[in-house]
Amino acid sequence: MSPIVRISDDIYKRLESHAVGFDTPSNVIEKLIEYYESRNEKTQNIGKILEKDRKLDNSSRKARNPEKEKELKLRVGKNLNWGDFKLISKSLLMFNTSGKKVLCKFSSYSQEGKNWFWGIPYKYWSNWDDNSYLVLLMENEDQVSNSFILLYPKEASILFENCSESGGDKKISLKSFKSDGLLHIQEWKEYDVEKNIQKMYM
Repeated sequence: MSPIVRISDDIYKRLESHAVGFDTPSNVIEKLIEYYESRNEKTQNIGKILEKDRKLDNSSRKARNPEKEKELKLRVGKNLNWGDFKLISKSLLMFNTSGKKVLCKFSSYSQEGKNWFWGIPYKYWSNWDDNSYLVLLMENEDQVSNSFILLYPKEASILFENCSESGGDKKISLKSFKSDGLLHIQEWKEYDVEKNIQKMYM
């Protein structure tokens, strides 16, 4: 015996409006279920494709090398020549005499995107002050040498204001623009990257 389903007059009228020819409410409900199931299957397939693409993209990126990144951040401190310093946490240089703090974030060069990408965690950008400097440390296109961009406290604050936020992180992207063939920070195109980029020295 088939189960009896009681529905309101309004829902019945809505079902009736979707009936074609000799369709019964049961047929309309079946079509709705089939439509939903086919859509759900397509959504799952799209999700699998996107997940596969994400994994491929991640696998094509250069693996992180924490020891090399640490060495480069220490070299930034020496290149700045601001006196004695120490690396606290994984990314923060603290200069002893001046009290200046330099947040160093590293990005390898993406051959696929032809760009560099950094994420600045909330705990840093939300507490930015006049003693906080930002260094965008980058692997050059030759994937051997390195450079960095030093942003002064107010410059970093302006950049953070212009950046989008994802998961609490401020996202920064650097790439060459076709309009002038020069490097620009996507989120702050007016900033003169070419003038402020510095080569890393041993």
